[in-house]
Amino acid sequence: MRKAVLNVGGQLMNALAIEHFILRPPFHSKDAYWKNGKSDEEAMMRSVYGLEWSEPLITFALCCGSSSSPAVRVYTSNEVETELEAAKREYLQAAIGVTAERKVLIPKLLDWYMWDFAKDKISLLEWICEQVPISSRATVEECLKGKTDESVLQVTEVMPYEFAFRYLLPL
Repeated sequence: MRKAVLNVGGQLMNALAIEHFILRPPFHSKDAYWKNGKSDEEAMMRSVYGLEWSEPLITFALCCGSSSSPAVRVYTSNEVETELEAAKREYLQAAIGVTAERKVLIPKLLDWYMWDFAKDKISLLEWICEQVPISSRATVEECLKGKTDESVLQVTEVMPYEFAFRYLLPL
């Protein structure tokens, strides 16, 4: 990821820089990154080319080739919103699970970018219930039924991110 670069406004940027300076909202990377003494040129790139507002669906569009990444897709300008919604739906359907012990499994990707979807873990679980298919929703809601905010966290588990290489292509 660090060797391949694109020319963005005269600045050579790798995929990681494009993700964190252009596609991700400022609160994901800016505060931590700028405090490490990065250059004014990088700050300028963020202000000129970076998204001003969060776009939560970007999480489901970016694939780094790991087993925990969403599927690789081609997006079209005419249908990008519909295609991003489909990517989100398919990722959540494949990545959200419930164990035999009735624990809700949440992918690490959603944990990392939780602020795109929710203000805390409780509201993330509510968001997940709204997004998954009805058949999965009933199972997840059953695990959460009657739980207090604190006990809901006890019936959830964040799955570790699997960095092993794999490109998943949708059919």
